[in-house]
Amino acid sequence: MTTYTEETAEKYNKLSDHENRFGGTDYLVTQELPEILKKYATNSTILDFGCGAGLSTRFIKKMGYECTGVDINKEMLKIAKKNDPSGIYIKSISDNKLPFNDQTFDLVISIFVLFEIPSIPKMISIFQEVSRVLTHEGIFIAITGSEELYKRNWLSLNAKDFPENINSKSGNICKITLSHIGLTLDDYFWTDNDYSLVAENAGFTILNRLYPLGKINDEIEWKDEIQYPPYVFYEFKKNG
Repeated sequence: MTTYTEETAEKYNKLSDHENRFGGTDYLVTQELPEILKKYATNSTILDFGCGAGLSTRFIKKMGYECTGVDINKEMLKIAKKNDPSGIYIKSISDNKLPFNDQTFDLVISIFVLFEIPSIPKMISIFQEVSRVLTHEGIFIAITGSEELYKRNWLSLNAKDFPENINSKSGNICKITLSHIGLTLDDYFWTDNDYSLVAENAGFTILNRLYPLGKINDEIEWKDEIQYPPYVFYEFKKNG
């Protein structure tokens, strides 16, 4: 898992210059997320779990929703609060202990968090903690890397140059570089079967999986995004 030092956090914050991500692989996230939120987030209290520097929290708030950001990394939270002084950004007690009462939120969203979790048991405990703070039959939206993420040629991500990514198995560490800010991250490789197992053991039902692809009429010079999804959106429902 990547260690987010002050220097790393500042570099990551450069993504705020590209908040809509147009022209980058992450545009596939900002393109699809508004429609998914429309399905679930009407009058909802939203928690951005693993908010980092607050880019995703600000994006959600710009769509008109109330959103609280939580993260374990104090350097990231400093930047989040600097960029959004009126926002609510809270430091997590630990990576699997949230500082909120039971059933506080209608919807929890995590963007690029699950592939930072080093083991299946750890992920189950985090899902259980998300379940605890969700209201009855609340929704957990998780956006993470697909099984193609470390294999293909992407517009603004470089994963193919790292030999450790070849023939990855569940739990293996993979590397990926965010090319436009020159930041290399260590992630854990997890499959759809892994996420399905975690959801079942933590008391969630998978309502939907979305695998976003680039389109010719996006006016973006996509690479493998046209044929292969770098990401997957999971829509989990807390079992009653």
